[in-house]
Amino acid sequence: MTRRVGRLDTVVSITNRTTILRLSILAAVILLGGCANTGRFPGATDIECMHTMMAHGDVNGVPLEFDRAYSRCERWSNIHDPDLYHRKLIPLDFRADPTLQALAESNQSNPQHWPFVPRNSTAPLQKWPIFTGQP
Repeated sequence: MTRRVGRLDTVVSITNRTTILRLSILAAVILLGGCANTGRFPGATDIECMHTMMAHGDVNGVPLEFDRAYSRCERWSNIHDPDLYHRKLIPLDFRADPTLQALAESNQSNPQHWPFVPRNSTAPLQKWPIFTGQP
């Protein structure tokens, strides 16, 4: 591709492999850099997400307490609905982990009263990866 700039002729090589490689690496780093603070990863169960946030926490690696970790792992119903007022929090299922279940039931560690599946619920345990968009 040749471009005429004033009296100079400059040749811009788009097929330069090293330039394309460097730009693609830079784009990947920029895109993946935003994933560090998002919370739930695709395919992570509620317990896996909470353990990750409580152990590793935010971008700086600072572990989060239960309340802040829950806010990173929350799931919403109707995420594709443009009307924000009809979305509801989906209760997280901690029944397979007694420690997280006790933290969810405690008013001291859960002052925001985040919704969770009760210990005596008859709903099946969450055993497979749940994606964020599922109701």
